[in-house]
Amino acid sequence: DGGGRGGGGDRGGAAASAGRGGRIQGDLVACTHPQDILSIVCDSGDSFDAIHTATAIHRLATHGKWGSTRGEPPDELLRDPRFAQLMSLVEANLARMNSQGLANVAWACARLNHDPGEDVLAAIAGGIERELAAASSVGGVGGGNGGARGGKHSHGGHSSRGGVRPQAVSNTLWAFGQLKYKPDVVVLASVTHHAQPLLRNFRAQELANTLLGLVELEHDPGADFMQATYASARDNLRQFEGQETSNLLWCCARLNRPPPLELTTSLLEQCAAQNLGGMASALNLSQCLWSCAKTGQPPPASFVAACEGEIPRCASRMNKENVDCVLWALATLGLSLSPECMNALTSAAARLAEVLDAELLVKTHWALARLRHRPAPGDMQSLAGAARRLVGDLSVDDRLTVMHAWGVLRCNPGDDVIRAYTADFRSSDENSSDDSSSDATSSSSSSSSS
Repeated sequence: DGGGRGGGGDRGGAAASAGRGGRIQGDLVACTHPQDILSIVCDSGDSFDAIHTATAIHRLATHGKWGSTRGEPPDELLRDPRFAQLMSLVEANLARMNSQGLANVAWACARLNHDPGEDVLAAIAGGIERELAAASSVGGVGGGNGGARGGKHSHGGHSSRGGVRPQAVSNTLWAFGQLKYKPDVVVLASVTHHAQPLLRNFRAQELANTLLGLVELEHDPGADFMQATYASARDNLRQFEGQETSNLLWCCARLNRPPPLELTTSLLEQCAAQNLGGMASALNLSQCLWSCAKTGQPPPASFVAACEGEIPRCASRMNKENVDCVLWALATLGLSLSPECMNALTSAAARLAEVLDAELLVKTHWALARLRHRPAPGDMQSLAGAARRLVGDLSVDDRLTVMHAWGVLRCNPGDDVIRAYTADFRSSDENSSDDSSSDATSSSSSSSSS
């Protein structure tokens, strides 16, 4: 996580640098435990200014104790009365925060999984929009900053006088996406419009976070904004690692704004040379392949070769979404990988058979049929069990898709599964036979009466 800079910038900066205000700021920056931060809020909150407030909530989000399964902070932290006191200070000081302080508040709330309410988020959106518009009118462009990993806070950097830092824009939009808060359409359009000239200063992580936020908000920033994004990505290509590459390409595909093929190829070749992101390879390669299939851009040979080498190693870490994305992408692109690689993918699907839902079951069978890859007997047994469990959730067309896959792959899921899948069809045939028999009997009776 990035260590932020409180409110940052010039506005209100002097207040935090002199006397007691300076000591409070120093104490907050030195804190690395949430209880210590909340103690300062309790003891000195009456003296907090905008910078203290933004610093406190940012530090709390940075050093909160995250849960072991989903990265969420414990409920006790958000239920602490001192946290409520801090949020009251946030509301009281929002109007005096600059763009960096507003961005820190937004990012912290998203990181803490805390919805501060529409009024607070609208104030943040309005403040960012006004400062961006003012900076754009005088050419105040923020300088480059250090980046962080996806969804994390970007490190602060140098900014032009009166300018807006790239991290303020990217972290705010990312936070709005995480909190599912969509600003007024006019405000959001203004933010992207005025941020467009600044994109040349965005680092890789800031570009990715900006697009992640826009995707979550289902907001298409327009062709000019995306062209500026592509240009910035080309200029900063060497900054991209596996996660930035996969997030950027995934977002472009979701926005239906495919990058130039040359840029996609360059990013993927570099990603392949970086071992697809190491321990994050399962997510990275699945998002990249899905993006290629969605945009109709075939991945370069070096990336395909890297996937063939990595999938057997990372398949055990894949979740059902990863497996689904990879199989769908391969089938859509008509790209069949090595037998070892395909066996690893089908084994991953079989391992997840108990948590497959109806949609993923059908898509898995459709993809395997398109790729003409027959699962190993043990894997087929697991998938057949999922098929039997979900038969009641499938439409007639979905059942036919699954049965078609069995036929194409020459797989026998078992008599009980076949009976379950053909029950409705057999029942319909029997009813038709009964109706025909009844009609024949009625006709015979009628002839006898004549």
